[in-house]
Amino acid sequence: MQGEAQQKLDVYANQALLHCLGARESVVALVSEENEQPVTFDRAFETGKYVIVFDPLDGSSNIDVNVNVGTIFSIFRRSRHRYRHLCRTNR
Repeated sequence: MQGEAQQKLDVYANQALLHCLGARESVVALVSEENEQPVTFDRAFETGKYVIVFDPLDGSSNIDVNVNVGTIFSIFRRSRHRYRHLCRTNR
């Protein structure tokens, strides 16, 4: 997080995305703005092909003034080199 207070809706959106995306065999890691560390899955290189980086609910600190919110995400094809770098404790 970038110094913003975590809202209840942030937590709910994060849990929903972690649950839905984590159930996919093709996802090997999830990196959320809401989590300090990546969530990784022990999947074979042949099946776990993607790393997903996301902000589950961008703009949530402005919900009280009725502005737009949304999910920002990037999908990266897994490579051995980039995956090892991602899973280090100092991202």
